[in-house]
Amino acid sequence: MQNIFFDVDGVMRMLDTEVLGKQASRWELKVKGQYFVDYVSDNLHLLLTAPESEYCSVLKLWYEAFGPSEVTFLTCQPKTWQAFTTYWLKRRFPESKIIFVTKPEEKLSLIHHSNALLVEDYPNFSSYKNIILVDRVYNRHIDSPLLRVKKPADLLQVLVRMTDTGTEGVCNG
Repeated sequence: MQNIFFDVDGVMRMLDTEVLGKQASRWELKVKGQYFVDYVSDNLHLLLTAPESEYCSVLKLWYEAFGPSEVTFLTCQPKTWQAFTTYWLKRRFPESKIIFVTKPEEKLSLIHHSNALLVEDYPNFSSYKNIILVDRVYNRHIDSPLLRVKKPADLLQVLVRMTDTGTEGVCNG
């Protein structure tokens, strides 16, 4: 089976909804005069109270069906966030693996080096090769991702195809 990584914020956890009361329509935004990351860094409890995304239930099914060895989170987070994010994830996926990076492009290096796929929402990568893009308003300008999923059933279908056909099923999506 193809290795697949899952991003956290915007894919599994809705930090924007916790902070703004709704999904963000832009990637770069300010909250009460602060950049989003700075605002959350000053209010770290938000990392614990943010709700699950609509895709989290799909990953829970995947986790139960195939076990924790098939669930690896790959997330770009400030160091001060990491313990809070780990706690949030481990409550939902107790034995999953979490990889933290400090720059988004490090994710690309990791997935390309390991020939893996990444379920992601980030709108500013230099390449979308090996990215399964979770559709959000702020990333709709991206023309040609490997695959764009617009609802949880789409992601489930991709994951099921991966178990049956490997990467070929994803590329034909």
